[in-house]
Amino acid sequence: MENARRRGVIVGGFLAFSYGWIVGTEPLVVPVAAATGWPVALQLQLPDGTERQVELSGSIVEDRKGRDLFQGMLADVTAQQQREQQLEAAAAAERAASDELARVAAVRQSLLTAMSHELRTPLTVVSGWAHTLLRHRGRLTRAQQLQAETAIWEQTERLTLLVDDLVQLGPDRSGREFLAPGPCAAGQLVAATVAASPVASRARVQVPDELEVVVDREQLRRVVTELLSNVAKYAPEGPVDVEVGSYAGSWQLRVSDSGPDLPDGVETEAFEVFSRYHLDHHSPGAGLGLPLVARFVAAHGGDVDLQSRPDGLTVTVTFPLELPAWRPHLKAV
Repeated sequence: MENARRRGVIVGGFLAFSYGWIVGTEPLVVPVAAATGWPVALQLQLPDGTERQVELSGSIVEDRKGRDLFQGMLADVTAQQQREQQLEAAAAAERAASDELARVAAVRQSLLTAMSHELRTPLTVVSGWAHTLLRHRGRLTRAQQLQAETAIWEQTERLTLLVDDLVQLGPDRSGREFLAPGPCAAGQLVAATVAASPVASRARVQVPDELEVVVDREQLRRVVTELLSNVAKYAPEGPVDVEVGSYAGSWQLRVSDSGPDLPDGVETEAFEVFSRYHLDHHSPGAGLGLPLVARFVAAHGGDVDLQSRPDGLTVTVTFPLELPAWRPHLKAV
């Protein structure tokens, strides 16, 4: 240890000579004594507060009188290390940009795939019935004309709803722009929506008789509809449990099915626009359902949680009993 201390003093003297600064021996004893080889990396602080990164190379020899002398080279590598850090930061930024481009490309492809189906189907129906009316109106019965007109109207409404959904999911939208809250008997609305859904015959509904909340009724209806639509698509068999309850300043809507569990790592991705967490599923869809649910719930100050179970999936939606402060938005008409 004494030898190491002497070497520290010698190296300290060398650094003091190089930088015009008296370097204490203690900080230098440990790195020099513990070094298994050269160079030794050191960080120095100059009298003006500037920090420098240096590398020390050399050896300690004895002169003719038996005194320890240090011979070597001190290199200031501060600028080099800064350049390396800048290069690493630039490489990280490039990787992030590349990942973002890949994500955007994937979203774009998902959009094209989804929209090609979601738009093609109603447009095909509208085009076919419109062509029939134009070419064969004189030979159609009144009932057939009404069937054609109804089909055109329904598909036009479907397209309008799709466009509205895309607008509400725009990056410049928070969902609060379309919020129209008011008093609502949550249990009754949820029960009525379930009764009109495709899973009504196998739904087990538990809702309170009286639970008055402040919520946008149409958005709540859409939340329930979208969740049950996913159940019908991905869990076509087995019971569906729908529960509503209040808990200390908030109330919850819980939908549990007996379908397949979620693939690993998609709990967050499932809420991204155009994401479909079962990509190999045969049922069509634009991947807007859960993102819309998340957007509507967030606009109310709530949150959505997906919990995969061995025997199915549970979606829990939490709303505050009272909405946070908000400012009505007047929509142009």
